[in-house]
Amino acid sequence: MFPVILNIGSFTISSLGLMFSIAFFIGSFKIWQKMKEEHHEDNETFDLIFLSFFGGLILARLIYIFLNFNLFSFDLGKWINLAYSNNFSWLGFLLGLMWVVKVFSKKKKWDFWEILDFSVYGVVVGQIFVYVGKFLDCSFYGSVTNLPWGISIPGVEGMRHPISFYKTIILIFTLFVIKWLDKRYRLFVWYQNKRGKANPGFLWLSYLLIFAVFEFIFDVLMDSVRILGPFSSYQILLILFIFFVGFSFWLRAGNEFNLIDDDKSKDNLKVIRPASKNPVRTVEKREAKKKRFSRTKAGRDYK
Repeated sequence: MFPVILNIGSFTISSLGLMFSIAFFIGSFKIWQKMKEEHHEDNETFDLIFLSFFGGLILARLIYIFLNFNLFSFDLGKWINLAYSNNFSWLGFLLGLMWVVKVFSKKKKWDFWEILDFSVYGVVVGQIFVYVGKFLDCSFYGSVTNLPWGISIPGVEGMRHPISFYKTIILIFTLFVIKWLDKRYRLFVWYQNKRGKANPGFLWLSYLLIFAVFEFIFDVLMDSVRILGPFSSYQILLILFIFFVGFSFWLRAGNEFNLIDDDKSKDNLKVIRPASKNPVRTVEKREAKKKRFSRTKAGRDYK
């Protein structure tokens, strides 16, 4: 493949580094463009992009280390040494991004799910460029295969599944699915709440579901250690993640745990005024009111 795009003396541009940079800038532009359409301030948008990006990278690295702890153990030098391993977990990146967006949205009083829907196009496009870089870099491949499209990796025995190429194709497919859903999901009756409104978050959750299902499938083609029958630790984590996404879909479809979920029910409630704290004083007030009424009536009769 092409792990190095340009090499002039000591100056080197790697394909993975170039594609990673393109992924960041184009993905950020897509997010900024959508946030601009919704009248968000540029400085707040850029703060959100940078914080969520670096928060995602940190958790992406930590989860990859956790899933491959036999390669890293407790050697912190290996944890931060990208020359030893430049791999990250995209699932970790998404979880880190969501956590930062959650905190930032709460501070700015934004709708967390709405911001994620604004971000979905930028994230998918950025992920496409990342996996193109991994394909050119030959740093991400699967198990041995006899299929005609298997690729040869320098220093690795046998023809291998081009997992990064598979994922690139699926991500392009995902991008078209998200665009199709963006125009139609508000009309899905099953997703509408009791007011007939479709809550934001559908596009982001759809992306997460497609991502998790295909990640689970592709892990079968990896040389992963199976810790529970045919399942690897990553697949077990993905199963839990798929349940989380499905439950989030259920909640966003209007199934919140609220006793009162529409304005009409609130309007029909009777207002119950609290009783007086001193019943003796209440009786005295009533008697005084009767006496005043009697004197007023007597005066009218006298006249």
